[in-house]
Amino acid sequence: MARSLLIEWSRSKDVHSLTIAASPQLASVLPSEIKTIVLSPKCTQPIAGLKTRKRLNELLKLSRADLAFTVFGPSPWTSTSVPHVTGFANPWLCQDISYALKKLSTVKRAAILPKIYYQKKITKLSPINHYIAETNFMARGITKLKPNATVYTVSNTISQTFIELNAAPIRIASLRRPCKQLDDFWVVTLSAYYPHKDLEIIPHVCRELKRHPSKANYKFFLSLDPSGSHWKKIHRIAENYGVSDMVYTVGEIPPQDAFQFYQGADLMFLPTLLESFSASYLEAMACRVPILTTKLPFAIDICKDAALYFEPLNAQDAARKILDLSLNQPLRAKLISLGETRLKTFPSPYQRAESYLEIFDYVINEYRTY
Repeated sequence: MARSLLIEWSRSKDVHSLTIAASPQLASVLPSEIKTIVLSPKCTQPIAGLKTRKRLNELLKLSRADLAFTVFGPSPWTSTSVPHVTGFANPWLCQDISYALKKLSTVKRAAILPKIYYQKKITKLSPINHYIAETNFMARGITKLKPNATVYTVSNTISQTFIELNAAPIRIASLRRPCKQLDDFWVVTLSAYYPHKDLEIIPHVCRELKRHPSKANYKFFLSLDPSGSHWKKIHRIAENYGVSDMVYTVGEIPPQDAFQFYQGADLMFLPTLLESFSASYLEAMACRVPILTTKLPFAIDICKDAALYFEPLNAQDAARKILDLSLNQPLRAKLISLGETRLKTFPSPYQRAESYLEIFDYVINEYRTY
């Protein structure tokens, strides 16, 4: 999202000047014409980030900025000289995390809970009072966390790169997956690995599907590094269950290949337990691929009736829904149609960027009246 926003703002006539302080990772994926000041990504760390936060305050003064904006917050850094607006993309602080915690070991739970408590405390005490959420559900959670804050909602959307690829002629993909056979039913999950994504459920779902005779030949495709420990763990579970021929990884997917990843897919499966906003939902809608995801408020807020839902952490329920979808072409067609309709309610990258600028103008003018 940060990359898309910065590209749109760099093209906008409404932005007179833009000083961008970015992590090395973000700076490396921005077009060369967008100049950035690369800073350590340790800004969020209380002690290690002191130097970075001091540098940010210096940049504000040197650039004579009218406003400071943090794309993904909340952050312990606060502007000391101009109004500060921050995006809020940390669902651990403002959503029900009970399902996500179940995916963590006792040791990891013991480590993360004090961090969550500390971040909530910092957010409540922070002088920042303008937040931007990506969904109404997230906005309600932020308001509950910090009742006196002003919370705006600007929806996420699919990137301009994805839109352009969607409109371009289909090219032959270089993705590592077999040729699709007549009875194949391809299920795709485009996601990096995090425990709360619950990707480990996939071999369990495969085992349940194998127990139900079907003409469909189910194959699941993930986007994990094949040499990484996370894929090896999932593959090991699949081998233990005798379903390794049903689970594949095509490797990590760069943005320019995301559209191609969905080609040939019969279903997008996202078993995630915690999200601010996953663009995978909109990408699947744009590619006319039906969606099966967890029956949780954040997913329902985005997809509405344009998805089929299963009970979180329940491989049997997920398998039943996949089986139903594979046998019910009219249901798949209905979900595709509802997805196309739902997708039209989300902004374009340009509209999203302009919505942010409108909020910035409002906050700046409000600040000047004091």
